[in-house]
Amino acid sequence: MKIGRLIVVLLLVLGVELGAGVRRDGIEIEMSVKGANEPSPALKYSLMFEYSKRHVGNAALGYLMTDGLGYDEEPDDMPESYFFDSEDDSNWWYGQLKEAAMCDNCDWSLPIREKGHNTTLPHLMKIRKFGKQLVIKADMEISKGEINQAIETITVGLALAKHTASDCGSMGNYTGIRIAHLMFDQLERLMSLENCPNLYWAIAGIDNNMFNLVNVADIDRNIIAYSFPAFKQLQAGELNEMQAMELANDVNELLNMVVPLGGERVIKDTSKMAMMMRMTTAHDYAKKFLLASGYTKDYVDNLPLVNAVMLFYYEEYQQVEDDMKKWYRLPFVQAYGRIIEESDKLAKHCQESKVKNPLLMTLGLSHREYEVNNRIRRRYKALQVIEAIRDYLATEGCLPEKLTQIKNLPTSDDPATEKPFVYKKISDGKATLTITKYDEYGKDRCYVLNLGKVEDWPPKRTKKKTAGFGDDVGMEDLFKIEDE
Repeated sequence: MKIGRLIVVLLLVLGVELGAGVRRDGIEIEMSVKGANEPSPALKYSLMFEYSKRHVGNAALGYLMTDGLGYDEEPDDMPESYFFDSEDDSNWWYGQLKEAAMCDNCDWSLPIREKGHNTTLPHLMKIRKFGKQLVIKADMEISKGEINQAIETITVGLALAKHTASDCGSMGNYTGIRIAHLMFDQLERLMSLENCPNLYWAIAGIDNNMFNLVNVADIDRNIIAYSFPAFKQLQAGELNEMQAMELANDVNELLNMVVPLGGERVIKDTSKMAMMMRMTTAHDYAKKFLLASGYTKDYVDNLPLVNAVMLFYYEEYQQVEDDMKKWYRLPFVQAYGRIIEESDKLAKHCQESKVKNPLLMTLGLSHREYEVNNRIRRRYKALQVIEAIRDYLATEGCLPEKLTQIKNLPTSDDPATEKPFVYKKISDGKATLTITKYDEYGKDRCYVLNLGKVEDWPPKRTKKKTAGFGDDVGMEDLFKIEDE
């Protein structure tokens, strides 16, 4: 069986080496803040296309039909004229992209249920280039002081991010999150412009479910069933010994793709002889596991060795996967610690158990996936607090001593802690607002709020500034992966 692109990308993104992460120092974002009351009317600005602005259509088709750059062309190399008004929006990439972003729904029609890990995601290469193009376009508009156009470009980018994350599993989710982070980079710059309106209500309107992690988890937890339909037949008792052996060989081929990724959780010897030795070693344990899972003794005793062990592999995989992914349905403050416990338990089991279940080797560290999704919410909630501070500054003429002094516009709590963000007034003209890290692999994100203009702000755009395209998510090479 040919092992496709999807499972490889999932393993690379969520596997041991990248999933574990590295300890990261905090970063500071210098922002120039000037008082600005909420706009009138209050909902004058928006960062999401609301119902009245959307139209019937499938955004996925629009994105795929948008004129994109060639394989060897990069947005950073395009002339400035490429990013600004065309005489005919219908034939201009941005006009086409905006039209797609304003669609009511997005259905990529990916055959994941039919092909499983053999599903390819070629559209992500085009989408990530669109993300880069929108970053550069917004960057130029901010540098020129074109505020309304920059707001629209960021809105298109956030719609693109949301649509990219829909129905594509973990890879689509990470790609969408990365695009959203790049849009928020530009929003931070925009908010520092002297005449930027207060965007409190626009930020408040950002969909809290912009990235549906429950949907992503459902795709991930069923990817083995989609990839190897014979497991369902095995559960129903419909496979003979020869058919079960064919399934075992297919699963063993999956390990040939997992081995190069390294890590203690990977089975290194994928020869057929080693496969049969592992199954023989696992047989007694497999029978006990199946009995504990509700199968009758007569049924288990009559199963051929290969059928019993393969059934055990799948049953254990389902239990372990569900024990991690069930927590995705709860708020971060309730679920994150429990997901870490389950991930640690899985890592320990895979390292110490004499019974090596190959399906468990395909599972990534779910707490990193869950944390990355939550990080985007923390970021725009912090920006909403900054806009509440700007409203206070416009009314009172000074920075607040504490966030509790702000009464007109509510200050959002940190979604990770359900407590206020850390705010500190340094002087009459300077304060900080910090998104604090909550584990050893995170990093503080500190906004330094300066009254007046920050020197050399906004900074001039430099060539290749979008090349890394992954610094904030913590998966620096994510966008260097080539899609087939």
